[in-house]
Amino acid sequence: MSLRKSLQSSGTSKSDTSVPAIELGPTLSGQTRPDPAGVGTKTRRRVVAASFIGNFVEWFDYAVYGYLATTIATAFFPDERRAWSRARQAVIDADPSLQERELLKLSSLAVAMTRALRLRGIEDTAAALTAETGVAVFRVAIGAWIAEGEERSLAELQRAVLAELRSLVSTA
Repeated sequence: MSLRKSLQSSGTSKSDTSVPAIELGPTLSGQTRPDPAGVGTKTRRRVVAASFIGNFVEWFDYAVYGYLATTIATAFFPDERRAWSRARQAVIDADPSLQERELLKLSSLAVAMTRALRLRGIEDTAAALTAETGVAVFRVAIGAWIAEGEERSLAELQRAVLAELRSLVSTA
């Protein structure tokens, strides 16, 4: 609700408040115009500061998650489990119903990630693209990690896959 509507609904008119209207500056035709919201400079500064802090915290959160995602993957998929993961994938590859189940699990993961991002205020399309991309990077990295002869860690492979994706997207 805007300040003007808030003041009107409380029975106080804009002229009864101590908030002075400020001039926004000249328009293209050289005329000055009053501040349409009727808020003062101090309030504007508070809003800008709050917006900056909110954006900073959100991007800091993304950076921390991005950094820790590879650490988390390494904790859940240590190199000692590589042989077990290869055997597991061989069983899945031999049975179409297990392949379908694996795809459903990955899809459910993307849906859960999308929902979590939306709850954090991320726009629908950005949330869906981020979640689906994260699952795709994970899936490709896991496939490379369990390949015969591969010795890099899952974290290294995730970084490499993400770097490849970035290079593909930046050239498009």
